[in-house]
Formats: sequence, C-alpha cells, structure tokens
Amino acid sequence: MQLGCVSWVYRGAKPTPPFDESIKAVSQMGFKATSLWAPQPKLLDEYYTNSTVKELRELLESTGLKLVGFTSINSVLISQDSEESKRAWEIYQKAVDVAKNLGTDIINILGHFPPIGLNMMDYTRLWTAPVFKAKMPENPDFWKNVWENYVSVIGRCVDYASKNGLRVTLEPHPFMIVSNMDAMLRLIDAVGSESLGLTFDTALSKSADEISEMAILKMGRRIFNVHVSDNLGNIASPLHVTPGRGSIYWEGVLKTLKTVGYDGSLEFELTHMISDEETFREENQRAIDYLRDAGKRAGIPIE
Repeated sequence: MQLGCVSWVYRGAKPTPPFDESIKAVSQMGFKATSLWAPQPKLLDEYYTNSTVKELRELLESTGLKLVGFTSINSVLISQDSEESKRAWEIYQKAVDVAKNLGTDIINILGHFPPIGLNMMDYTRLWTAPVFKAKMPENPDFWKNVWENYVSVIGRCVDYASKNGLRVTLEPHPFMIVSNMDAMLRLIDAVGSESLGLTFDTALSKSADEISEMAILKMGRRIFNVHVSDNLGNIASPLHVTPGRGSIYWEGVLKTLKTVGYDGSLEFELTHMISDEETFREENQRAIDYLRDAGKRAGIPIE
C-alpha cells in the first residue's frame, strides 16, 4: 500500500481551485497519489476546461503522482423533478469526461441525503440536540420510493461510466441514503455491476458507529479507494483528524485491508486539522510517521 493525499485540503478551509499548487505540495511531501474534485458543478465548466485538464494531467505525470479518482459533488443527481434531473445528468456526464481526460479510472460520487430538506449541518445540529426532532414524510412508501429511485440513478451512472472505461465509487456519510457498509452492500447487490465500489472513508465509517475492521471485511474487494483520517466515533467531534488523534486502531485497519487484498492508495484527508500551508505539512508529516509506524507493527510496509 502507498500513501497519498487528496488535493483539496492544501488550503484548509478554502478547498477550491486552482489545484496546481496543491498537486505540487502533495508531491513535495513524498506522497505517491492524489485525487481531484469539483465541489461545485460550475467548476466543471469554469475551471476544468480542456486546457486546464491538459495542464493538470501533464503536472501529475511530471510529479509522478497517480490520480486515484475524481470526485463530483452533484446534490441534485437524485432529484425527480424533470428539469433538475436533466441538468444533474448533464453535470454527471461532464464529470465523467473530466475524470477520463485527467487520466483516472475512478469517478467518486459523494452520497446523497434523503429528500426531506435537511443537509449535513441540519442533521448534526439535530443529532446533538437533547431530542432529535425533525418533520418526516407522512407517506408509508416514502423510503421504498427513495430507494428505488436511488438504485435507478446510481445504476445509470455506473452504466455510463463503464462505457467510458471508468469505475464508480460511492462515498457514504452519516445520515445519507447510504450511510454505512450494510446499505452500501445492498446498493451494490441492487445495481448488480462489478464496476460499482466504495471509497472507504475511515473517519466517516467510524462516526457512523462502525467497527473499522468489520466494515472492511464486509466490503472486501469492493473497496476501490481509501480516504484516511481519524475520528472519536462521535458525529459531534471533528470528523477528519490526524491518525493517532482519534480512536481508530490503525494496526487492525492495515491488517484487515491486507486480509481482503487491498493494495491501493491510502489517501490522507485531514480536513479538520489543516488551516494553512504550515499545518498542511505538519499534520501530514505526523500522519505519515504514525501510519508507517503502525505498518511496521503490523508487518505491512507502507510506501
């Protein structure tokens, strides 16, 4: 396994383009891999132009960094409104084109919340309140309809990506339609494609009250990529902290990844620890040292 670092944490609280300096910083830290993203759909047109994509691909090749994946945030992808759905599909097609032209074979889809008008901040606020109180749909078929639509949409995404030579990963988050490994397995079974897998985010899984090693065993070869950060197992705590600052047992994680045959990248995503270039270097170096030490104890070399 080799260490990587996502490109969007370089500026801490401002994870927006341009990403050329981020790529250079990741390379200078000695990482072997990185990922890129479009946090807003408009960036697919405004930033990821043909010329910029060409420049980014050349930069990645010159630094020797492997581009593990490209993440597109498309919150209206599951909309059942005809106009929104049409626009969302156009956004997805553009994201696939960008991913393909950048030279990766994975497009990562950030998961989606059930359509009841709440976002991550809303859920976190409600979850940490004395009583979780939110208005729910008064329709007994609500979840059945949501799930069937989700399977259809993700299936269509996988089919389109496959025809373009890409695999698809979904990245579950707490409170989302797919919020844990059991739901992810159900989605994989329903879609029925070998091209659908998981971006396993160690911290997000932990914050969903999952045992990290068991989550890995559940997903097995469907883990296509791993985002690495620590967590205290509490949604109210900072979600993405440096390995060693949370409660994840990293020797166990590394051993279990080896058990299921994972030999890809381990990409640091220390979002809640980085505020500037100095903390980017400090926290990533701490993470590198910690994970390599854990690898030594586990008998697993980490490049």
